[in-house]
Amino acid sequence: MKRIFTVVLALALGVFQTSLAPAQNKGNTRSAPVIVEKEYMLFEDLASAINYLIDKRDPKIIGFGEAHEEYFHLSPSPRPLSARFQEILPLIRRGEDHLVVERSPDPSLICNGHVPTEKRLNIIFRTPRWDLNRWMATLHVAQGAGYFPHLLDYDCGDRRHLLRLEPDSYLEGPTLITAHAKNKVLEIERDRKSAGITMYYGGAIHNDMFPYSGWEHWSFGSTFTKSSGGRYLEIDLYVPEIMEKMVEQRDQLWLLSNDDQWYEIYQREGEKAPVFLFQRSENSYILVLERTTHNE
Repeated sequence: MKRIFTVVLALALGVFQTSLAPAQNKGNTRSAPVIVEKEYMLFEDLASAINYLIDKRDPKIIGFGEAHEEYFHLSPSPRPLSARFQEILPLIRRGEDHLVVERSPDPSLICNGHVPTEKRLNIIFRTPRWDLNRWMATLHVAQGAGYFPHLLDYDCGDRRHLLRLEPDSYLEGPTLITAHAKNKVLEIERDRKSAGITMYYGGAIHNDMFPYSGWEHWSFGSTFTKSSGGRYLEIDLYVPEIMEKMVEQRDQLWLLSNDDQWYEIYQREGEKAPVFLFQRSENSYILVLERTTHNE
């Protein structure tokens, strides 16, 4: 394993919230602060970091979270996080493996009586590769790597409800995503025929094990921790460009300034190696990937 070194820290747990959220919520506190021994690790490559996590934690369910890069209007654009995540997929294959992404079928399909099941994803995948959005492209790669690919089970009623929402009701969207994601993953685990891993990939507000007080209904981490017998793993993905934009925008700076102190540690040590891994609690990690070089 190409791990460079590990530093162990004793810090108060104030687990970091990675998804974008209204700035007025910055006074919220995490729902389960405890004292844990924390550590950060530097790795020479992504494969070494992922192999370390899987070997150490032996998860049944993994929730991968991201801060959606489209909100930050980065220029020049870094390599998409979804493309980085696609590199992780073949590293985690264990058996009957499933991937659920934070997207539902196209409204033109589900609102005309044509709800695509998992089997019909093969039809969707006939779209030329460059026409697929990054979520469908990720499912396409996952299927090629041997995963069972899944969308969220929205129906036309869900779509119509979202379209009718008033502007001040926009938070119903994350609530609906969380409910469908939770149901889909639990359904997969209930119906699986053999051992393997179920992964979810989407916004990092949803995968939290310890959500902010009042945000519990947007997160499924505690549910999956219980359903998996403690074998749920939370991994939040970051790149330096997004973190720097958060600092620049300042209204998102509080997301990087928590009792974890992980961002301060990253600023000192993180770019001494391509991959930075910070352990926030027993099964909760931040994974910061390499900065994009624009001659790639």
